[in-house]
Amino acid sequence: MNTAGRVTAYAVGLVVAFGGAFAVGSVVGPVGVAASAAGTEQAHVEAGGAHAEGGDDMQGMTVDEVSAAKGLSITDQGFTLQPLTDTVPAGTETSYRFRIVGPDGAAVTDYTVEHDKQLHLIVVRRDLSNFQHVHPVLAADGTWTVPLTLPVAGVYRVFADFAPAGHEGAS
Repeated sequence: MNTAGRVTAYAVGLVVAFGGAFAVGSVVGPVGVAASAAGTEQAHVEAGGAHAEGGDDMQGMTVDEVSAAKGLSITDQGFTLQPLTDTVPAGTETSYRFRIVGPDGAAVTDYTVEHDKQLHLIVVRRDLSNFQHVHPVLAADGTWTVPLTLPVAGVYRVFADFAPAGHEGAS
């Protein structure tokens, strides 16, 4: 094959590769900006993890137990992070609300203080370009509320780190 033929074959290969990547990207959707029907930028907040714990100590754990990353599922040890807010306008302070629901299906209202707080909430942008570590306020009905200002639109994941009262030692 001559040089012109090789360059043409290479160019056709690039077009096919980029076309395939574009098609996959169109199906999967954007990692960054999500727009609402009104055309304003929104940040979508996904429940990322309920992490009920009695401590962060990994001593005595097997390799399999350590490998199972905590906080990557919406439910852990029967405790479920239940978001009440799932969309936040980018750049605007918004009240983010959620509950932790126990194994019995009821909202948990009693927590053990760990690291000076009852619950630590981590909000992370999907591409890891932004994160916040905040401490929500608990209402009597088990609803947690925290003001969030997400600087840019995109998909965010929420992780909750807490220890329900009476469940110390669960890890």
